[in-house]
Amino acid sequence: MDWKSAREQLTGRCAQSRKVANNTYLERLVGPNTVEDNSIGLRLHDTHVIVWYEDGSIVLNSGGWRTVTTKARINEYLGNGYGISQEKGQWYIVKHGDWTKLCIFEDGITFSPDGEITGGKPVGEEKKALKLRKTVNRYADKFAHAFDSGKVSKPGAGDCFYCQMREVKTGKPLGECSHDNGHILAHLEENYFVPSLLNRAIEVSNTSIAFKATVGAVWANDPEHRFFKVGDKWFLNDLKKTISKYLLKQLGQAA
Repeated sequence: MDWKSAREQLTGRCAQSRKVANNTYLERLVGPNTVEDNSIGLRLHDTHVIVWYEDGSIVLNSGGWRTVTTKARINEYLGNGYGISQEKGQWYIVKHGDWTKLCIFEDGITFSPDGEITGGKPVGEEKKALKLRKTVNRYADKFAHAFDSGKVSKPGAGDCFYCQMREVKTGKPLGECSHDNGHILAHLEENYFVPSLLNRAIEVSNTSIAFKATVGAVWANDPEHRFFKVGDKWFLNDLKKTISKYLLKQLGQAA
């Protein structure tokens, strides 16, 4: 699909938005907080995973959700001879036909009208991504054990500003809204276990009622209402996964 064919689908009653797949819509990007330049976006949930511009340029964005569905939607609708492949959790931009890895996918990667790709990282920098993933997993493991033993206080005014403060319109932490990952990298380096970061990770994760109740009981210093005892390996593992997945998403890595 290109800008012209996308525009042709937005007519009549569906001039502004048309559902094209499950949780997926073509939308004209006009109005408040949009680019207002006749661009058209393919929205999956809350993220415009593809934006087509009238001049022929295209921008891709996973929104941090590098899932099978996100990749499938981009590959199905991109339509410029390129696509995304995945290997060992890493996304690559490839050209249809020979499937050569052209660059490492990054949110905001852009195709110019003549096919030039900007915004991706060179193939070969995967080691940096792997190192970051290992750092995140170590941090999440330490965070989980510190929380389980009662060493992480409940969220409060003393937390990291970017983790704690929320944008009024979206309800998201300022760090997410500004796409500023510097504070997260600082937390990893300093082993700063931010309660508000954990709270947000749980908020956007698919965790069980028992898991959430245990977190609440720990923060309330109410051991009698813990579903999982201190040191429970299942709780610790889920806690680590919840933190790790959230951090990898914020750092632009496939979880």
